[in-house]
Amino acid sequence: MHNFIDIPTGLKALHAIPTIELLPLVGIPAYWLVGFVIFCGKCLVQGVPRTERILKTNSRVLPYFIQEYGYWMFGLPVRALVAMRVTPNLVTILSLIAAAASGTFFALGRFSLGGWMLAASAGCDALDGMVARATGVSSDRGEFFDSVVDRYSDFFVSLGLLFYYRNDLAPTVIIALGIIGSQVMGYAKAKGEAVGIDPKIGWMQRHERCFYLICATCLSPIVGAFIEPYAVHPMHHLALFVLATIAIFTNMTSVARAAYVMKRMDRRPARSTPAVVVAVEERSHMTPPSQTGHAA
Repeated sequence: MHNFIDIPTGLKALHAIPTIELLPLVGIPAYWLVGFVIFCGKCLVQGVPRTERILKTNSRVLPYFIQEYGYWMFGLPVRALVAMRVTPNLVTILSLIAAAASGTFFALGRFSLGGWMLAASAGCDALDGMVARATGVSSDRGEFFDSVVDRYSDFFVSLGLLFYYRNDLAPTVIIALGIIGSQVMGYAKAKGEAVGIDPKIGWMQRHERCFYLICATCLSPIVGAFIEPYAVHPMHHLALFVLATIAIFTNMTSVARAAYVMKRMDRRPARSTPAVVVAVEERSHMTPPSQTGHAA
């Protein structure tokens, strides 16, 4: 009887994974691990930093310490980009290109490469705002451009995953629900802010979704080598698990944010009718002079 996890077969299948997809699993974690040790030492001496931007995220999924560590690690790339006079908008465009490449790799079934390109896209998305603030060119126009590009990036990645699972009903439904939840979640926040209410609640915000999806897709082929070795069309169970988690929590957050905004709006006092509108309405109900026989 064939075991669900066959170690010898899995090891053989692991050797079949292209080296280019496995090398980043050593180099990138090593870079972040060394940085983490340095950051911990820095915090022991100077205390944990309190970055205003991190405090505003109000994440319930990623620990605050990890967020501060990630923000600190981007300091060196930011200084390098500023020295090279790279504009924030160029970094934003690079994030879009990387997201398009990520979606393409996902569609082709190259999940590790897709995950690494998604990591590059997420990195650029974090760097553009930091470069803007470091160079003093941060503006509402730049944030708006970044938000629009983020929506396109999300769709590129999601469409790539949808294409790969196009013949599998359950994964297709999961990804579709994730797309719906992510978009409504963002819209609920934007619309809430437009009416003066910021719904800082919920789970699986954009940076959290990217983090978990990157980890899952990069590691999924390795897990798949033991669960479904030599499969012609691997299901990538680890990635599907994270996608299902994203679908659940984004839709929960969408409903929670909508309820929060509506509840806060119900507590507001009723809007008074402007005096100008009242005057116009009163005049509209008056009988015109030409109908009273007093016209000049």
